[in-house]
Amino acid sequence: MLIHEHVDVDQDIMAKVFSFQNDQFKKIIPMHFHQSIEIIYCVNGSLFVEVEQQSYMLQAGDIIALNPNVPHETKSTVKNEVFVLQIKSSFYDNEKEVLKLNTTTDCLDDALIDQLREQIVSIYFTNKRKAPHYQFLIQSKLALIKYQLATHCLVPIEKNKKWQQPKTVQKYSIIISYIKDHITEDITLAQISQEVGYTVPYLSKLFKQFTGITIMDYVNKLRLEQAIYLMRTTNKKLIDISFEAGFPNPKSFRKCLKDEFQVTPQDYLKTMDSTPLS
Repeated sequence: MLIHEHVDVDQDIMAKVFSFQNDQFKKIIPMHFHQSIEIIYCVNGSLFVEVEQQSYMLQAGDIIALNPNVPHETKSTVKNEVFVLQIKSSFYDNEKEVLKLNTTTDCLDDALIDQLREQIVSIYFTNKRKAPHYQFLIQSKLALIKYQLATHCLVPIEKNKKWQQPKTVQKYSIIISYIKDHITEDITLAQISQEVGYTVPYLSKLFKQFTGITIMDYVNKLRLEQAIYLMRTTNKKLIDISFEAGFPNPKSFRKCLKDEFQVTPQDYLKTMDSTPLS
């Protein structure tokens, strides 16, 4: 099972920076959240980002900032190149204010966005080269990004978003951890509710409020991510992939993949014949 909640930061810079390039394969990173601030910069192609029950399509040049403990999902349906910067230490009072940076919806200063793009790319390549004392250069660039965000992108938190605070998020972490630990089993709402001590109706309401999706939708997305990973990295038969990813049968795997990406497992495999793994 792929884990996205844990951010393994570079202790020298207290941040993590990475990039990914998607080929023609369709790929999903199901709903997850973490304590780090995350800045996503779409360099080429496009990337769907779902956050706070809203979907945004980032095109080349777009940037979105995600606050700590906010559930989000990303989906690639075409070729793309994306840089991601995760900053561990918070530089603002997240009980009173949040970052608001989304170039797909907000009119922001072009010079500011250009500077953010430049700094993110520079941090990525500086970290990749790791020249002597590279960490001090990255720390200076991170300080500039924090200054720019704090100066231009902080807004007061809405009262109805108080459930995103860390103490409340801990409840959801327990639910999600249980689901991931039992994802290959015939998991039911009754089992989850018994484990966490909530009634089924309350559990369902709580989870939907936090994530914007139902528990079983989340379970299927986790299984789908694992199935896609297995299709791309193994030569296993589709029936074996279905069960290994946790689907009760190949039919449910087929339906989930087609609902999400409008493609069957067989057609997905055909796209892999002439394309190397990215």
